[in-house]
Amino acid sequence: MRALLANMSHELRTPLNAIIGYTELLLEDAVADGRDHQVEDHENVLRQARSLLHLINEVLDLSKIEAGKLGVEIEEFHIGAIVFSAIADVRPTATANGTELVLDIGEGDMVLRSDPYRLSQCLRNLLSNAVKFTADGRVTVRVRRQETADGSFIHVEVVDTGIGMSPDQLARAVTPFEQGDGSITRKYGGAGLGLTITQQIARLLGGDIKIASALNQSTTATLTLNANLGRLSAVA
Repeated sequence: MRALLANMSHELRTPLNAIIGYTELLLEDAVADGRDHQVEDHENVLRQARSLLHLINEVLDLSKIEAGKLGVEIEEFHIGAIVFSAIADVRPTATANGTELVLDIGEGDMVLRSDPYRLSQCLRNLLSNAVKFTADGRVTVRVRRQETADGSFIHVEVVDTGIGMSPDQLARAVTPFEQGDGSITRKYGGAGLGLTITQQIARLLGGDIKIASALNQSTTATLTLNANLGRLSAVA
């Protein structure tokens, strides 16, 4: 099954990347020529294509996780750059929803040794969920470092003022292909993979995620990571 998914993802990603590339060229031409009526259309195509590409990558990642073959590559980096990039990615959706994005990075050492790509993947999943389910509200990203007897940890909280979850929905939040109920899937879209993959990646990076929520009020997703993964590794 994993081989089938890998082959299918390749066959899907190749034409999809071509669509993205050509649309980016069309968008650049439309902007340069002042064809504002076409710019929005091209941007919509890009958003949808990138969303589909993200879904394909997540399905492949899930198959790697289940096979114990998802690797991590450790680098030293400042978490601020990763957070800024993730926020920039969801800003268009937040703006369209009338939602304010707030960043709160605490004082102290925010340099860590981890996998920047996988961390970015986790943050984008959490922020995408928060922005998708929040209209005319606020999404706050709060970053703190904690020193404990077990080591150094980075905590990233993504707090939204969105639709929240009931206790039953919360219990299924990290189940693959689950998204609350059918009405939520129809209204907001999505495959229900984001939190599942985020949790598994967080555990590979020496941490975990915790979700707290109140229906029709808010959701807080807390991502915890080991701030000092000691060596290059591939988890198998």
